[in-house]
Amino acid sequence: MRIPARIKIGLLALAVAAFAAVLLLAVLPTAIANSREARRLLTARLEAETGAAADFASLRVHLLPRPCATLADLRLSWPRGVLLEAPRLRFCLDLASLLGGKIALQALELEAPVLRAALPGAEASPPALPDPAACARVAAEIARSLPAARVAVRGGRLLLQGERGEGFGLQGLDLSLEAAGEALSWSLAGTADGIASYRLAGAREGETGRIHALLEAHGIEPARLQAAFRPDAPVRIAGGRIERLEAELDCPSGEAASLTLAAAAPRLELERRGRSAAFAIERLAARLEREGPRFRLAISDLTLREPAAALSLEAVVDERLSPRIRVEIAGRAGVEGVREAALAMLGDMDDVRLIFEVLRAGEAPEVEVRLAGDTWADLDRLATLFLRGRLEGGAIRLPWVDLDLEEVSGEARIEGGVLHGRALSARTLGALGTAGSLDVGLSAADPVLELDIAIAAELSRLPGVLARLVRIPAFREQMGLVREVSGTARGRLTLRGTHEDVDVSVQAADLDLRGRYLPLPGPIAVRGGLFALEGREVRVSGVEAAVGGSRASGLEFRCREDPGGALRLEAAAAAAEVDLAEAGLVASRLLPEGGLAVRGGRAALREVRVAGMPRDPGTWRLSAAGELRELALEAAFLPGALKMGAARLEFLGDRLAFEGPAVELASSRAAEVAGVLAWGKEPEIAFRAARAALAIRDLAGRPGAPAEGAPAGLVLAREVEARIPLPPRGAEGLVLRAAIEEAAIENALPGKRLALREGGVAVAAGRVRLAGQEVALGGSTARGAVLEYEPARRLRVAAAEARIEAAELLEALRRHPGAAAEVAEIESAGGALRLFETEIALPLDGEGAAHLALQAVPEEFRLAFRFLGSPLRLAAGRLRAEPGGGRPGGIRLALEGVETGLGPSAARVDGTIEAAGGEIQLALDLAASVLDLGRLAEDLESLARRRGPGRPEATGRIGLAAERALVGDVEIAPLRLQFDLEAGGGVAWIERGALCGMLFMGRMRFSGDRVDAYLVPVVDARPLEETVPCLTREASVATGNFNLEGALQAAGRAGELLKAAAGRFSFVAEDGVIRKSPFFARLFSILNLTELYRGSLPDFESGGFAYKRSTADLELREGKLTVHEWVIDGPTLWMGGRGEIDLLRRDLDFTLMVSPFKTIDRIINRIPGLRWILGGRLVAVPMKATGELRDPKIVPLAPEAVGTSLFEMLKRTILLPVRILQPFIPGMEPVESGTITR
Repeated sequence: MRIPARIKIGLLALAVAAFAAVLLLAVLPTAIANSREARRLLTARLEAETGAAADFASLRVHLLPRPCATLADLRLSWPRGVLLEAPRLRFCLDLASLLGGKIALQALELEAPVLRAALPGAEASPPALPDPAACARVAAEIARSLPAARVAVRGGRLLLQGERGEGFGLQGLDLSLEAAGEALSWSLAGTADGIASYRLAGAREGETGRIHALLEAHGIEPARLQAAFRPDAPVRIAGGRIERLEAELDCPSGEAASLTLAAAAPRLELERRGRSAAFAIERLAARLEREGPRFRLAISDLTLREPAAALSLEAVVDERLSPRIRVEIAGRAGVEGVREAALAMLGDMDDVRLIFEVLRAGEAPEVEVRLAGDTWADLDRLATLFLRGRLEGGAIRLPWVDLDLEEVSGEARIEGGVLHGRALSARTLGALGTAGSLDVGLSAADPVLELDIAIAAELSRLPGVLARLVRIPAFREQMGLVREVSGTARGRLTLRGTHEDVDVSVQAADLDLRGRYLPLPGPIAVRGGLFALEGREVRVSGVEAAVGGSRASGLEFRCREDPGGALRLEAAAAAAEVDLAEAGLVASRLLPEGGLAVRGGRAALREVRVAGMPRDPGTWRLSAAGELRELALEAAFLPGALKMGAARLEFLGDRLAFEGPAVELASSRAAEVAGVLAWGKEPEIAFRAARAALAIRDLAGRPGAPAEGAPAGLVLAREVEARIPLPPRGAEGLVLRAAIEEAAIENALPGKRLALREGGVAVAAGRVRLAGQEVALGGSTARGAVLEYEPARRLRVAAAEARIEAAELLEALRRHPGAAAEVAEIESAGGALRLFETEIALPLDGEGAAHLALQAVPEEFRLAFRFLGSPLRLAAGRLRAEPGGGRPGGIRLALEGVETGLGPSAARVDGTIEAAGGEIQLALDLAASVLDLGRLAEDLESLARRRGPGRPEATGRIGLAAERALVGDVEIAPLRLQFDLEAGGGVAWIERGALCGMLFMGRMRFSGDRVDAYLVPVVDARPLEETVPCLTREASVATGNFNLEGALQAAGRAGELLKAAAGRFSFVAEDGVIRKSPFFARLFSILNLTELYRGSLPDFESGGFAYKRSTADLELREGKLTVHEWVIDGPTLWMGGRGEIDLLRRDLDFTLMVSPFKTIDRIINRIPGLRWILGGRLVAVPMKATGELRDPKIVPLAPEAVGTSLFEMLKRTILLPVRILQPFIPGMEPVESGTITR
């Protein structure tokens, strides 16, 4: 069909109009809504409705099919950091209300919103059943505030953040909420941190206001939830998982509410204050009810695999009742598992800890627990607890007495803080107990401790039982020494008292006990009688006892603790037969330092009483009488076995008195012996014997056969008395008195025999006194000898007369430890000393002073020292020693005509030597015919090198007069000097000393190794024929008289004295002849080689060299003798010279000028025209002398090498002009230096 054009145009206009209308409805509202004014109005409305700061990116409005709006990137911010962000919010309005001029929300949709907020603080209250009134009120307010609309949230998230970084989040949150009037319905599902999945659905009825909700959750990790919401909770969830949780909340009105729970947790770990416990909840069914002020918790089923328990519980809190809180628990439980869990969670509570320290194990098939109080804190008090049940297979420990009850069965009740047990059967202390009762206070408020139980005991555990029950530390220590116990007994165990003060009582009869007690040598057997333990005392009565080979009948025994805490024993027996070997073994264990060993013997005793402390023999008190048979014992302090065949015994407290006919000790014998052995505060043994034959090896304390060369012999004594402390301490505490009839000791000193007659010995307070009328030791003898010795304090020796062999004295000193070092340098000794009225006292502790008084006459006495070339001899004279020195302890030694000798030197010595206070004063005069000073100086130097530090130095005076004194090859005759000794040195005053006829005087001061000397020669007109041969050892001979003037000074070390010496001397000799001189002979032999002087010089073979005058000016300095001027003026020859002699190097360097007067005419006549040339001048020949002093070299010298001073010397002498010639000597050529060579 064909449509008319106008219709087509009309339809096109209508279409354009419709398109324009649609365009206006779609675009215009959005454009209008996004205007500035519209956005402001919408933002204000959002902030007013939500109370938050609002913002959005854009708004889009749709009018068809219904009016809706969509906000993009919505952001709502509340105070305290609460923030909601959503990429899209869409809401729709009711069209009818909108056309009526009202805005009514019809639907609200949020896509992927994120809500951020802060976690509630730790101080927030823990989750609990809400107050029904508050719950109803809040629900009503929510219902009234919400419009009749539907709210949907898809893919939302809730993020909660704590101040310390902890967080919690809900993810995948889907919420559906629908409101219709005051009716509400909702559903919520998703996942969360620590929750695998959850779903919550509920509704509120509009008419009644009843609220009903269901929650179902799976895979809950409670540790993560607690870390987020309650990190500071006192009990921390350390791990575990709740597999499922179902909860139903019902609030029918504003007055009542209930919550029903069902859960299962295969493992849950709780931790509190470092302790942890694990729980495995198989089933939990509980209901919480609240109605007004009444709250009720009812657990109908709590089944735990760990710890094993099946319980039901009802707890009611009612503000209107008193007590306000009541808790009742019933069911079955294992004590051990509950104990571990309770100690882990509540172990810091004293009452809880004490309960489970006492109650340690067992099963309670039926248990009933009740608690009541006005506050929850009241329930923590033990007094509010009531527990009743039956214990099977239990374990109870009483720590205050270290007692365990095992396999406990019976009725148990805890009430008023006390554990009561009745009709108990248990195993304790190795015994089976029946018909027992127990009351134990479980707190310090009521510390009662009572136990009464009948026991039938097998005694193998008796030592441990007594060690635990008897509260005496020393007794417990002794019980630790009991071994191998067996036997049986019947009795009753009773405890009465409190935790800290309990009396333990054990009564037993029909004893049959066997075992070992380590301090005793044999097994113990006890039969019959009674045993009682009461508090701190143990009693045994009416028993027959045996220990090894010893027996006792009618034995009574008591052990108790004295006020000082020590263990004290008391025992009595009608009769006893004692094996002494076993008794000795006991004594050796109690006194190990005594080394006592009894080898045999028996004692029969009657009416025995013993008291004391076991470990302290000094407290033992015994009373008994009896007989001893065949005693044999050994001890570390005895030289051998001691044997006594028979003796009477009597014990008197801490002493044993004995008396017998004879005693043998090793090789010694004693007759008519009596004594006392005391073991009290001062243990000792005292004895006396009428007669004794004592072997020396026994007295020396050397058991067994004597070694080769050891002292041996016998001492016959009478009236012997001795007292020896135990254990012996050498001479300390020993008291001994005996009269010696005769003694003969071989090898008293090695190879020496000691014989003594009519003497005695006494030892007391550590002092020893030995006396003998006649004593002989080797070749030495003494009469009226006394030796007194106080160890480490004093030694005194006295004798009326004695003769001491020097060799024996040296041998004895070498063997003495204190003197061996002093005599080590003495190689041998000979001769003897005769002593009269001798007394020597020496302090050994450094306190007090030494005393010496004696007179001695040497008999060819000599000592050979290792460092001296010859022995020191004392041949005659008398030495007298007596106290002196001007101080206490000083000694004065007087020498009268003592002939001494050392090597070739010999002298007579008179004078005194005084020693006191570490000082030595000398006043000696020595007279000798020949004294070798060089050898004596070497010996004294050797002695000085061995003089140890700390030795006293001598002061005083030594006068020396020697007819001849030798120093090497030099003889000083005579020599008179006095040596004044000072501290550290001295001064030698040389009164007269003649060296080769030259007298010297002066002094030499010594200080350490330094010497200060001043010597002056006294030589006036002395003949050279005495001096020159002596000084040159006959190498030169000269006549004439000479003077020597000057002085010598030297100060320095002894070894460097020559270098330090300085002095100036003037020598003049006149009218003499040099008859023999190697120096002049060599000089003349060289001059005779010249053509000028051949045959015209003096001849030593015919008459020598005559001189009129000879002078020399000499100076000594730094070891060199400088000859400033030396002139010899004779009838036929003049000679002058100067130079230097090095005394240290022993060489010389001289320049000489020789002018033979009688050869002048010959020289002039042989040289034509020479008289005119010389013009009356004198001719002189220069010479040079060098090399060693003993063999100098003399050569001619070139004229130009002669010094001006030597030339002037010659000119002054002969008062003529001088011309020096170079003589021609065949075969020799001069050199400029003056040294000529062949």
